Amino acid sequence: PPTGDNRQLSEQVARIEARPLDRNRPLWELYVIEGLAERYVAQLTKIHHCAIDGVSGAEILATLLDLTPEPRKVDPPRRAWRPEPRPTDVEMVLRGVWSVAGTPRKGFRLARQAIRNLPTLSRSLGFGELPGESLINRALRRRPAPMLSEASTPAPQSLFNCEITPHRRFAFGSLSLDEVKQIKQQRGVTVNDVVMALCAGALRRYLEERRELPADPLVAMVPVSIRTEEQQGSFGNQVSSMTASLHTHVADPIQRLDRIHESMRIAKEQHQALPATLLQDFAQFAPPAVAARAARVIARAAVARWMDLPFNVVVSNIPGPQFPIYGLGSRPVSYTHLRAHETKTRISFGGVW
Repeated sequence: PPTGDNRQLSEQVARIEARPLDRNRPLWELYVIEGLAERYVAQLTKIHHCAIDGVSGAEILATLLDLTPEPRKVDPPRRAWRPEPRPTDVEMVLRGVWSVAGTPRKGFRLARQAIRNLPTLSRSLGFGELPGESLINRALRRRPAPMLSEASTPAPQSLFNCEITPHRRFAFGSLSLDEVKQIKQQRGVTVNDVVMALCAGALRRYLEERRELPADPLVAMVPVSIRTEEQQGSFGNQVSSMTASLHTHVADPIQRLDRIHESMRIAKEQHQALPATLLQDFAQFAPPAVAARAARVIARAAVARWMDLPFNVVVSNIPGPQFPIYGLGSRPVSYTHLRAHETKTRISFGGVW
């Protein structure tokens, strides 16, 4: 109800995000939220991750909007749009057979790539090299070797690593990009390093207030776009990931930023040493039903402290459009991208106009 403030807006977004997408309909929803102060209007778009990743989501937003305050004149389609027909059971079986027929070829290619990059994969997964130690023995060790950077250490147990429920909370704020760039130039780091340090400081303060700060540093999973220039403008997912220490055990914010910069540098080097599609191929090679069940088992085992955690939180930084955009003559004053986890992941993005 008017006039709504930012807290009411965040609560409304949280309620919408808590509802799973209707599997009987196309896996996207768009909401227009009115009643904000000063006649602002918010738009929230929710799309399943099977359809797009964050980069293509930002491109969709830019495509749907105008480049000038005057709305574009959109010509009617030359012919009526018709959706693809629903596949029959026979067609689904044939698709499955065709996919299975290509599995040996995909498996051979994946195995060849994995063997070729085995030393790099071992280091990326946190298995350090000790003199005279076999690869099998390194893989059986739970902790990486001491000489490895903290960028590869297992994640500690934290209150964030628990079984995921439907409940959501959403909050937002803003910070001047000029201030971020000023810090970047003074410390010789990147904008992403400053964003990581901001998140690390907020997480450290949050956990300290609850007396839940682990002695070991939290580990963040950072999604990485692997789109080539030829793939720009395409949909689907072209995303890999890397992990890096947030150094939340360091009290001084300047030292924490410098250490995060070093961890991110090492993580990038390890990630860039692998073929861009190798980790994606690993994820796609297993049948979806088997992979989904395996992921649930691994997640529950990690939560139950039966095994080391791969990471504690996800930190994602996706730049919005780099040029002015408008919606029905109105210009957005803020833009937000978030990931919300259910059984699968979905991407949501929106803005205030």
